[in-house]
Amino acid sequence: MAHQNKLLIVWGHDPKPKPLLINNTINVDQGVVFGGKLTAYRYPEREFAAVKAKQDYSGADENPLAEWEKNRLNPPNLAKFIQGYSVLTEELGEVKIFPEQVKPAIDAVSHFTVSIEQLVYIPPTMSPTPKVSGLADYLEHPKEAIEYYRSNGIHTMIAEKKHMGSRGILLLFKDKQASSKHTGIESLGTIYTRTGKRFFDSETEEQLLVQLNKDLFGMNYFEQYVTDYVLLDAEIMPWNIKAKELISSQYAHVAENAMVDRSLLKAKLSAALGTNESLHLWLDEYKQKLENAHEFNEVFQKYCWDVDSINSIQIAPFHVLAHSNKAFIDKPHTWHMEMTQFLASESELFVETEFKIITDEASENDVIKWWQEITGDGHEGLIIKPEFFIAKNKGKLLQPAIKVRGRKYLRIIYGMDYLEDKNLDRLKNRNTSKKQKMALKEFALGLEGLIRYTSGDSIERVHECSLGTLAMESDPVDPRL
Repeated sequence: MAHQNKLLIVWGHDPKPKPLLINNTINVDQGVVFGGKLTAYRYPEREFAAVKAKQDYSGADENPLAEWEKNRLNPPNLAKFIQGYSVLTEELGEVKIFPEQVKPAIDAVSHFTVSIEQLVYIPPTMSPTPKVSGLADYLEHPKEAIEYYRSNGIHTMIAEKKHMGSRGILLLFKDKQASSKHTGIESLGTIYTRTGKRFFDSETEEQLLVQLNKDLFGMNYFEQYVTDYVLLDAEIMPWNIKAKELISSQYAHVAENAMVDRSLLKAKLSAALGTNESLHLWLDEYKQKLENAHEFNEVFQKYCWDVDSINSIQIAPFHVLAHSNKAFIDKPHTWHMEMTQFLASESELFVETEFKIITDEASENDVIKWWQEITGDGHEGLIIKPEFFIAKNKGKLLQPAIKVRGRKYLRIIYGMDYLEDKNLDRLKNRNTSKKQKMALKEFALGLEGLIRYTSGDSIERVHECSLGTLAMESDPVDPRL
């Protein structure tokens, strides 16, 4: 386990249910004699093949695979990850987690996140368009996102409206016994942020979990889908539930000061205009700057409202990630949208995510027009996705989603005056390559964690995927992307 060089070591005599990759060593002993599997490792392809044993041939009183199952829910020893580790993912191969990345993540898990046993999935970061817009007055535009997929052989895409809230993962159990079975914790589930922190205070979370459980039973969800739980990826609104301090300190305060200062300067320039005609250009500039400040002030307020009870909260799911017997990563996004429409029709806490399908030039133009309409009204924008959850071109994993944000919304990201020529020219030189690489690694880790969790793998094996995604987030990347 302490192996650190580039030499690959394949070993056994320590049966595990699945191949285990740590620090460039692979355990391929899946306990065939104990009724497990006989595993082969193909090199240099780095692929596995396995055959299930017909029975337990050992005749031993103690079965290490049975012992492993008994200890499956034991919390992992975080110390084994602290010097860095590797995760063998199905979609991207080996993903390395380096010590300088993992240490902040271990600290976060130790002090701030929900219980490790419940932290089963962390969603990936999302990149904006790989190329900036070719249009003079835009930084982002749907055309570049659509062209990215089309150039990679994807001709059917999904455009989903991007709700302006905070990303939330909902792990909702049928009952406390089901939760105990899968996590070792008696609860109705948990709701946490993209960084693994509890989304709500304990009282609000409990109220939401009770109501959601009631709603799911009301729609006969657990019986209809024969599952102990449902794992949802969602946007939770309003934005000010999680971003109240950010809104107050960075947006409301900045907007108020800018409007006051620019109004005063505009008034002074107007008064001085009679004696100095050369001030016209300066006055025109500050008229535009004042308009920018007003638009900046208006845009973030659309995402905020008072929350006086759980009935003021809206949950917009866009992925039904998993049930207790399956991860739904093989389903097209239209299936996920249909499932979330069903949830929204049966529960007042859930809201629908609007979407359109792109197949040809006409539907592309329709989506662009839709994007212009909703972003012109101050909404954040669209998410463009390939038809299927996992998309590849010639074996290369593609971005799972690309966000396309509107001109108005981007004022709160890049500043109220970002559309001025000198600012926009500079921003059009941005580089998203690091963000894209991070998104792919985190996506692969998330998928691997889902597969492991739904197949009954150990909490330790699931957690190394979640911890890996959290670790990736410690890498410095322009937060505006």
